[in-house]
Amino acid sequence: MVYKVCFTTKTLRGFTATQDKSGNADWQQGSDYRLVQGTNKASDCTGNFVFTPGGTLSRAGFWLEVRGDTDAEGDEEIIATVVVTNRDKTVDGDTIPWAELEDNGIEDDVRPGNLTHSLNILNDDHDTRRMILSTGTLSVTEGQSASFTVKLSEEQSPKNRPVSVKAYDAEGGSTSVDLPSYYPNDENPRLIIAPGIISFNPIDKYNVAQTFTVHAIPDNASVDETIMLRLRGQQSITAQQGNYFTPVFDGITLNIKNLSPPAQKPVVSITPVNEEIGDDKEHVNFKLSRTGPTTSSIIVLIEVDENKDEGQRFFNSRDLGDKSVFIEAGSSSTTYKIPLARDNTDEPNGEITVSIREHDLYIIDGDASNAVTVIHDDDGPQLVSIIAGTSPIVEGAGAEFEIRRTGGPIGSALTVGLGVEEKDAAAGDFVDSGEEGRNKTVIIPAGQLSVTYTVPTQDDS
Repeated sequence: MVYKVCFTTKTLRGFTATQDKSGNADWQQGSDYRLVQGTNKASDCTGNFVFTPGGTLSRAGFWLEVRGDTDAEGDEEIIATVVVTNRDKTVDGDTIPWAELEDNGIEDDVRPGNLTHSLNILNDDHDTRRMILSTGTLSVTEGQSASFTVKLSEEQSPKNRPVSVKAYDAEGGSTSVDLPSYYPNDENPRLIIAPGIISFNPIDKYNVAQTFTVHAIPDNASVDETIMLRLRGQQSITAQQGNYFTPVFDGITLNIKNLSPPAQKPVVSITPVNEEIGDDKEHVNFKLSRTGPTTSSIIVLIEVDENKDEGQRFFNSRDLGDKSVFIEAGSSSTTYKIPLARDNTDEPNGEITVSIREHDLYIIDGDASNAVTVIHDDDGPQLVSIIAGTSPIVEGAGAEFEIRRTGGPIGSALTVGLGVEEKDAAAGDFVDSGEEGRNKTVIIPAGQLSVTYTVPTQDDS
């Protein structure tokens, strides 16, 4: 099998490194790395190498050299990609790349595995404008947390433009609400960092240290682990002026000590905080609980799904799908909040379902593995209806009627007028005259969609 390795630096994060393609022995000014294969290459790719028949290891004679400098710059990323040559197939005149053969049902003796590898160049040089961390190394045991602080070396200018600091490989976090961030993602995180973003602004001064707390989530691995947690600080500004904080970088070496799983796995469950709410609310809330010891934190994997069968939409797509919920050490439960996407559309009522996903570290309560909340649309006209309860009833019991409302806001109470009349008095007088009349009322409380109205009957035996 013939292959070569090519290098690129354009990534989704935008951190790029410059390759020295001069081919000279001396470094080219402003470059970050170069490809060496016997001599310095002026190409993005190596020459061709060969896996011999039956061989499992190819000793390719090339390497990358990284230039040491004192430039205060951002972290950079180099992506190495294995390119297999001369294995494309032609079918009916169309050329199918080797990496796509299996997807097209074509067999080949060589199948693609992990063909890319990322190499990060971490900046260790700083300008006068920088972040100041309380420590460079942090140790934490799985299921526990550790903290460090950060502040700025000098005041930003203009002062009204905040500098936000975040672990840049983490998902989530917000400058407007106190939300954590998740490393490396919120579907199955290894770390949870709270708050997700720290902001330095006219209120939270640049020289007053603020605290990040890092929670290490237990996993199935049985070894200790070290993670380079990189931080990025950047000022919210469109044009450089004054003491403008261009992206500045620093980091923490996080040593995570493995924790053996408990002898008995906890049982996790979920329930809705409210079975029905109006879409004038900010969040839909669900309570997740666990049994057993609370000495260690736990992550619960969930799936969030919205019913859109009738075209309704009450949630943003970014808040749906696979997520995770964090229960801190010392707590047996937590509340998971899903923000509602407000609109003025008159649409059918909807519902949101949160289901617990499987994980080796816990057992799912079969009777409480998912929870549903109905979303009441409040943008159309408010309609009131009445539904009779159990019928017939025994004389002397109460006749129950459910008074319901749909549409319109339900944030305030609604008074509904009622008329009560016995249909056939000749058959027997079961309702006291004081309970009859067209001047009766019932109140549907704020936040509720229905209420029960009871008409007492009398036993004339």
